Amino acid sequence: MKILILDIETSPHMGFHWGLFQQNISIGQLIESSTVLCWAAKWLDKKKTFFSSIYDTTPKKMIKEIHELINEADAIITYNGKRFDMPTLNKEFLIHKLPPPSSYKDIDLLTTARGKFRFASNKLDYVAQLLGIGMKTSHEGMPLWIECMAKNPKAWKLMKKYNIKNYIRYNQDVKTSIANLEGKMWDEYAREELIIKFLPLVENLARKFSSTQQASGVLSINDLIQDGNKGLVLAVDRLDWNMLGESEDIEKTLKSFFSKRIKGSIRRAIDINRGDIRIPEHLSLIHI
Repeated sequence: MKILILDIETSPHMGFHWGLFQQNISIGQLIESSTVLCWAAKWLDKKKTFFSSIYDTTPKKMIKEIHELINEADAIITYNGKRFDMPTLNKEFLIHKLPPPSSYKDIDLLTTARGKFRFASNKLDYVAQLLGIGMKTSHEGMPLWIECMAKNPKAWKLMKKYNIKNYIRYNQDVKTSIANLEGKMWDEYAREELIIKFLPLVENLARKFSSTQQASGVLSINDLIQDGNKGLVLAVDRLDWNMLGESEDIEKTLKSFFSKRIKGSIRRAIDINRGDIRIPEHLSLIHI
C-alpha cells in the first residue's frame, strides 16, 4: 500500500474591513481569496521529500505535481486534512481544471487524537512535544506569510523548513502507532489498524504472483501490490466479526479470509490487463 504523508500551507484571505473585532466580512469586501502557497509530502518509509511552492514554480504546475502524487496514493495521512488540506486541494484541482484524483483512504491524525485520546490540547505542536517527537519550527506568525507572498527569499526558506517539519512529525507519529499495534487484542483493532497489520501479507502474495507465468510481462510488482491492497481493503470492510468469535485461531482465520480476497483482486487485475475473457471465480472451480 502506497501511503502519502502530506501537509499544505495557504495564503490568508485579503479584504477591506472597518474594525478589528467580531467583523462579518461580505463577499464584496473580499479582494483575494486564500490559495495554496506550498506543500510538502513524503511516501511513508521512503527518504525522499517532495516540496513545491508558488515561489519556485507556477501555481498550476505546483498543484499538478501534488495531484499526480495523490493519484498514486492508496492512503493519505494528514493532520486536520479532512476539514482543511484535502478540501482545499480539491478546490484547487477544480480551479485548474484537473480531474478528481483516484480514490484513497483518508487518515486524519487529528481525528485519531480526538477520538482515541484525551490530550489537554489536540494541537499538533502540543501532541508532538508530549510524545517526544519534536516541536514546530519557530516563526513570527502572520508576518512570515506576508513576506512569502512578497517573494522574500529568507521568508520562503523558513516556510519550507516549517512545512516539511510538519509532515516529518506525521511520519514519526505513524511509526509509533504501528509499533503500538503489537500486543493488542483483535477486537480492539480499528479499521485502519487492521489494514496496516496485514500489509506484509499483501506484499508476500504479490511477490509470489510476480514470479508466475500468469503475471509475467503483464503487471509489475508494484502494480500487483497495489491491486492486492485494494482486495485487502474490501476484505476488511466485508469482515464478519461474528465469524471470528467461533475461531480458535483468529489470526489464522483472518489471514485465510484476507488471502482469498487479495488473490482474487490480483487475478482480476492480471486478467483485465492481459485482455483475456475472465470466468468468475465461483465458476472457474467447476470442472467441465
